[in-house]
Amino acid sequence: MSAPEPSVNLISDFASHPDKWAAANKEHVAKSLGTTVAEIETRIAKATAALPEIMQASKLDIKDMPASCVPPGKIGDIIRNVMVPNGFCLAYSYLPIIVAAGAYVVSDRKPFLNLYAGVIGEPQTGKSQGDEWAKYLFGLDIKGCTSAESFGSVEGLIKVVGNQGGGPYIWSIDEMSHLFVKASYVGAAFFKVLNTLFYAKQYRTTGEKQKQMSMDASLSILGGMTPSTADDCFGADAVNGIYTRFLFAYQPTGFVFDYQGEPHELGIKRIVNEEQLGAFEAGAAGPAPQRLEFRAPRVTLEVYKEKSSLMKNEKINGRVLEICIRCARICGAWDGLTELTCSYMKPFWELARYQMKMRQLVRPNVGRNDDAACANVILDFLDNNYEIGKYLTVRDLLHKTHIERKFGPGVVQRVLKALDANETIDIFLEKSGGKGRPRKIVRLHTDVEEPVPVS
Repeated sequence: MSAPEPSVNLISDFASHPDKWAAANKEHVAKSLGTTVAEIETRIAKATAALPEIMQASKLDIKDMPASCVPPGKIGDIIRNVMVPNGFCLAYSYLPIIVAAGAYVVSDRKPFLNLYAGVIGEPQTGKSQGDEWAKYLFGLDIKGCTSAESFGSVEGLIKVVGNQGGGPYIWSIDEMSHLFVKASYVGAAFFKVLNTLFYAKQYRTTGEKQKQMSMDASLSILGGMTPSTADDCFGADAVNGIYTRFLFAYQPTGFVFDYQGEPHELGIKRIVNEEQLGAFEAGAAGPAPQRLEFRAPRVTLEVYKEKSSLMKNEKINGRVLEICIRCARICGAWDGLTELTCSYMKPFWELARYQMKMRQLVRPNVGRNDDAACANVILDFLDNNYEIGKYLTVRDLLHKTHIERKFGPGVVQRVLKALDANETIDIFLEKSGGKGRPRKIVRLHTDVEEPVPVS
């Protein structure tokens, strides 16, 4: 497998985002590529024709999230009977509701239930309203487990989130594109922490003047992006690994939310009642009511087997399937399940299929230097061929991807070390049992060995 040439990356970008080509200095682009404007437009037309149907915005409208993705039970009822009748499309309803519902679900064992979610749409089309409605319905404004503060540093994150006793905390970002691009200028440290927190609740570091800082929370992220800047949120130099941890939903072509007032003004009742929310209000008089809390159902071995089958037969990314299982555990908890079954998982496997289409619409901007291109080849290969937790030797990775021949040993070793340090991949020595030298093996980063039922 070889990395695409810079001109191929650029043509693909123009094919995926026609507005960028329309606004480009065409003569300058043609000169820099050593070709003509007519030749570039011919190549863009061919690249557009080769895109999956959902990406051919110039030929076909981008459809809403399929109704088959909507979960059964209480959470599905909220999406179908509250959000949609009040003017929201499924793409602007699904992720905010799932993320907000997760604020009341606990899991003592890994994998945890935090989610990273990005809703993509043009400005002033209702992305933020979907977020605000979800927070109102689940009383997150009273529960006090959310922040919309736009910080782009590790210290800012820790200071705001603080010690939540390992409980859920939602970072709700109105415009994620600006924040992520700004943070990428500082370096990879901020995104490395987010990578770590996807699989951990606790993080400690040393701030200014050697001050010890720590946070203890199950951090979820919910934010909006615009189509023209979504790719730039996930540049390979600074955010390796973040992209694979995100769920996406995309604005249907032409959709604009018709704002008619805040939910309380429209007589919309909260899903969590006032008595239950009283447990979270500081200084409330009288005996504190019992806090609303659900325990996540365990995942059966049959579900993990079905997950493996989807990876093998449909080539669905393993981490995408893992994240969809997190969504199922949140919804299952609200439905009182003690374990997930294969029949319950059907809409969540549909969500995984939708996510694979979203990953054709939203691709990391890998840049044009060798380090970025090499990292992209490695991650694409592991994503497409190995389940989370499954490994191969570094030697086999080099042999199957041909990256040393393409980029040179120095670049490859530097990139592998950076990906390992960022906790995007894990590299370690396999136990040899006393026979021969131990082999160096590599896998996508995880804190969980699979398949193992979790509870």
